[in-house]
Amino acid sequence: MFHTQHHTFLVRIPNMIFPKYNGHRKPNRLSRHEMVLATAAKAPPARDFAVAAFSLDIDTNIQVIYRNLACFNGKEMFIIGSRKWFRGATNGLENFIPITYCKTPTAFIQQSRAAGYALVSVELSESAVDVADAIYPKKPCFILGNETYGVTGDVIHRSDLVVQIPMNGVHPCLNVAVTSGIIMHDYLTKAG
Repeated sequence: MFHTQHHTFLVRIPNMIFPKYNGHRKPNRLSRHEMVLATAAKAPPARDFAVAAFSLDIDTNIQVIYRNLACFNGKEMFIIGSRKWFRGATNGLENFIPITYCKTPTAFIQQSRAAGYALVSVELSESAVDVADAIYPKKPCFILGNETYGVTGDVIHRSDLVVQIPMNGVHPCLNVAVTSGIIMHDYLTKAG
C-alpha cells in the first residue's frame, strides 16, 4: 500500500498470497475448503450448545454468527424465519455443523426443546441479567434477534434465561454478530 497526497493505492503482487505453479496451486498449499476439512477432522467433539438466528435480515450477520459457532465448537444452528441465506463465507463449514430451518418461532421452540435445549434470549430487556452475572443453564441455545427489532416478547417470555450485554456508549446497540461471539465466549469461559 502506498499513499499520495490525495489517494491511497493497494498494490497487489501476483501470486503473493496464494502462489500458483503452472496455473495450479503448489502441492504444499491447501485451499480454504481443504483447510476447513483438515481442521474439522482434528476438532474435538462439539460443545453442547446451539445458536438461533431470529429473523435476521443481513446475510453477513448470519455468516459471522455461523463462523463464530464453528470457532467456539458449537453443536448446531437454528435459523428462524422463511428466509434462506448465502453460505459463501462459511467455506464448507455447513458440512460439519448442522443448520435447522424453522419457519416460525413456535416451530423453533418445539424443535429446540425436543432436542433438549434451554432457551437463552440475548436481548436488552428489563428482565435480562447482565452477561457478567449470568449463570447459564445446561445445554443452552442462544437466541439472537433481528437487527432492528431484536427478539420478540413472546420468545423472551418463553425463554429460560434472558441475558444482555450492558453498554454505556453513545449508541447502545451492539451488532448481533459481535454479540454472538461475546456470548459464546462468556458461556465457554464459565462452563470451563
